[in-house]
Amino acid sequence: MAKKTIFAIALTAISFVVNPAISFSSGNVIVNQARNAGLDANLKTVESLSVFLTEGTVDFGAHSIWMTDANDSRMFTSIVEGVYSNRSMLNFMVVSPDKGSIIPDFTYLTIYYDNKSILEIRERDFPTWAYKGTVAQNVVTLEHNDLNIYLMPAGSGTIVIKREYGSGF
Repeated sequence: MAKKTIFAIALTAISFVVNPAISFSSGNVIVNQARNAGLDANLKTVESLSVFLTEGTVDFGAHSIWMTDANDSRMFTSIVEGVYSNRSMLNFMVVSPDKGSIIPDFTYLTIYYDNKSILEIRERDFPTWAYKGTVAQNVVTLEHNDLNIYLMPAGSGTIVIKREYGSGF
């Protein structure tokens, strides 16, 4: 009984600090979620990054989370499913203000499945990218400028993970 009570108190406390929003519709729902969260300093970067991550989509939906305590000086995160004519991609974006600057920092991951092997994907999509080795044993790491690509075997295909970071956008 004590464990259930503590868990319920913890969930209640979290609900006052973190605010999630899910939206599945056309339009820039990510910007609307950020605006509704009271973000101002990060809004331009959230908008630019969300437009970039949803470019070429047939449809997309987003699930965003932000801190409600001093939210304009905290990170904003969103999981975005981009639906394309040939696949869906999952994007995870984080925008966080740089405390010493007016330009927020950002990072994003794009994740999707491809039915080709790691070698076929590397030759077809990333022939000029530098091979950096494996993360541990099975996940291949490629690098080009500020981008990293991780290729993970998944059955007869590959899960492709793209990572980028920077300031402003």
